Amino acid sequence: MKVLVAIAVGFTDENGESKLRSDASVYEASLAPLRDILSRGQADGYFGEFDTRTTAMTIRAAIDAIGPQLTAVPGLDLAAYARDLVALFERATAR
Repeated sequence: MKVLVAIAVGFTDENGESKLRSDASVYEASLAPLRDILSRGQADGYFGEFDTRTTAMTIRAAIDAIGPQLTAVPGLDLAAYARDLVALFERATAR
């Protein structure tokens, strides 16, 4: 993860501008598969009622946040982070 963060930060053009696109269309495209999974889970009765966009955004943010945290917090317990996220999202999506 530390290497991926370093690569992402250094992925710039000749003017030093980031080559990573952060516009809404790219972000929406990354949320689409998560929203689909959540919607199907609701339709099939596995999940309760919640806004799939908000939940997908929160899942995506939790994934995106771990890279910088691994760099900033020495000794971060990644297994505990994963367990906590699973418990959090199980509660958030419960029927």
